[in-house]
Amino acid sequence: MVKLPRHLTGLLAARNTVRLPKFRTGEFKVFSYDPGTNTVVVEATADTVLAAPLSLRADRGRFHAALTPLIERRGLPDDQVRRKIGRIFKGEADDLTEGWISGWCAEEPSDFGIDFEEVEVSPVSTMTRPAWLVEPPNARPGVWAIHIHGRTAARQETIRSMQACTAAGVSSLSISYRAEADARVRSSDRSSTLGLTEADDVLLAMNWLSLNKRATSFILVGWSLGAVIAAEALRRSVPDGRVIGMIFDSAVVDIQATLREQALAAVGDSRIADSAIAWMSGGGYRLTGLDKPLDVTQLGLASLDLASLPPSLFLHAEDDNYVPVEPVRALVARSSGRFTLREFAAGGHVKSWNCQPKEWTGAIRDFLDELLG
Repeated sequence: MVKLPRHLTGLLAARNTVRLPKFRTGEFKVFSYDPGTNTVVVEATADTVLAAPLSLRADRGRFHAALTPLIERRGLPDDQVRRKIGRIFKGEADDLTEGWISGWCAEEPSDFGIDFEEVEVSPVSTMTRPAWLVEPPNARPGVWAIHIHGRTAARQETIRSMQACTAAGVSSLSISYRAEADARVRSSDRSSTLGLTEADDVLLAMNWLSLNKRATSFILVGWSLGAVIAAEALRRSVPDGRVIGMIFDSAVVDIQATLREQALAAVGDSRIADSAIAWMSGGGYRLTGLDKPLDVTQLGLASLDLASLPPSLFLHAEDDNYVPVEPVRALVARSSGRFTLREFAAGGHVKSWNCQPKEWTGAIRDFLDELLG
């Protein structure tokens, strides 16, 4: 295989960062499905051997099943594992050949017993911004949580945090934002600005709730890159004081550190990330798919004045090798007590709830009770 010069590898990395895939492809092999026992035999990976409830997804996202925590290796080669399917939400399991794991465990909020409404927060007919709206019976007046999923994910990722907020009597709106999943108007609309313009959709949701639900106070709940989107929305709304708290799972607080970690894992050279950042912010930004230069060093919580930020809770797994926990620890350490970090021993990226649901949900409940009195 020909090794490309670092600057060209950096360009490809920048394009892959900016340009979102049309659909997700498999990350491991699916060897067989047994309808009699409702089990699948899959390739053994760090995700597939996690003894926790998970989602098995495949077929470009057209297949989605909930896996139980049960794992079996009896009679299988060392590189295979058998997982029990608890429920198939959509698609057919018979012809699967590859798949990937998500922490969703649900296709819509009702799968978690949550009554919800599908709403459209778009101000014009040419814009698509669907969202899930949840108002619990014991809702706290005027207080709303806005849930923001991560890059290449969808609203389903946030159902876990919606469940935690609902239990605490906080109403929720889980949004789809530009270029991602349900909000993609055309297949060509696949350019991410890593939170800079996506934050406009959070502000849109805040204004929509203020007009339609008399919302006065907001809690931003971000998953992975959703933390950057929340931070950029907060940057523009700090003066009005409407955001009273934030909750983050597997938060990206330092994009540079995250891109370096991912480059190191992908190609064994963290310097590729610096080359990619240079492409995005320099004169060749158009080659990456951007309309204007993007300085990622100015994005996210780490670039904000921490003294002006509301109380925030960070939930992060120690073994997250996709978004490192160290930048979160450093941010919390210099927050003068405004931020709280709850670390989990296992879960990898955005799957701490799956490994310790009671502790994860309890941490959010305690934070909200203290925040809201």
